[in-house]
Amino acid sequence: MKTARFYPGLDIVLLREALALSSEDGQGLSKEAWEVIHKNINDAIKAKHIYVTLRACRDRYRHLQDCHRRAEMSSLRASGTDEEYDERIQLLTELADFDEERKLAQIKRKSEEAEKERQGVIIREVAMKSLSATKTRNDDVTDPELTPPQRKRRNTASDSYVKYLEDKLEFEREKFELEKKEREARLEKDNEMMKLMMTLIKK
Repeated sequence: MKTARFYPGLDIVLLREALALSSEDGQGLSKEAWEVIHKNINDAIKAKHIYVTLRACRDRYRHLQDCHRRAEMSSLRASGTDEEYDERIQLLTELADFDEERKLAQIKRKSEEAEKERQGVIIREVAMKSLSATKTRNDDVTDPELTPPQRKRRNTASDSYVKYLEDKLEFEREKFELEKKEREARLEKDNEMMKLMMTLIKK
């Protein structure tokens, strides 16, 4: 068997396999996924007594993605039918959308982890201050040198600081939720613009 060059029909097989496996694991294409893609492509063309290497599959996939990203798909019109050209565009657009969703999920996950860490620090700080305030109140009760008004002022100051920390935690939570919604809105707008551009290019 001799090595095959990629042609429009084989591009479609490659992109279909990539989309199917990307959708399954949600983490992009792993080494194992590429091995499956390579095997399935060669199974599809073995009747023609040709084959493609794993490296050729990966290189072709990157080339198609680059053309799609730079809106240069017209360079691939030289061969194949209009239907094959349109299907390649559609598959690449779906793969790009999926990749964008995956990146958004990663950003969201990292942001949530960072926010949980920030909240944990604030909660621990509140807990320590609350514990300290409780200890101070207990000490005041047994301290014969403090008059009742002095005890009241000290307790009020401790309670006010704990309330301040609790309000700060709530503010941080609301700020994080607002920023997250703004990021999601921007990404959704960018995706809509990309889809519109691809529609105009296809015309």
